[in-house]
Amino acid sequence: MPNNAVQKDNYESQVRVLIQQFAELKKQNAELKKQINWRQDDLDRLQKQLEQLQQKYDRLLMAHQLISEDKEEREVARKKIDKMVREIDKCLNLLLE
Repeated sequence: MPNNAVQKDNYESQVRVLIQQFAELKKQNAELKKQINWRQDDLDRLQKQLEQLQQKYDRLLMAHQLISEDKEEREVARKKIDKMVREIDKCLNLLLE
């Protein structure tokens, strides 16, 4: 009988250790999830910033092409603007239908 009591004590101590390890892992998991969320927020913010900078770059490039002395660059810029105006007109027509 004393042997069973010793085994029971061993199992109980092992279970306590496992419960403690589980709690620690759960805490670590929660912290890692927070870090993932922070990183995702940073990534989203940087992605938006990149898109804004790309738009600014495109506008500056078009402005440069419009004031360029090179006829080809001015023509390319005018074609881009004409294409944008046509797309806007299509959108307006769709909205009015």
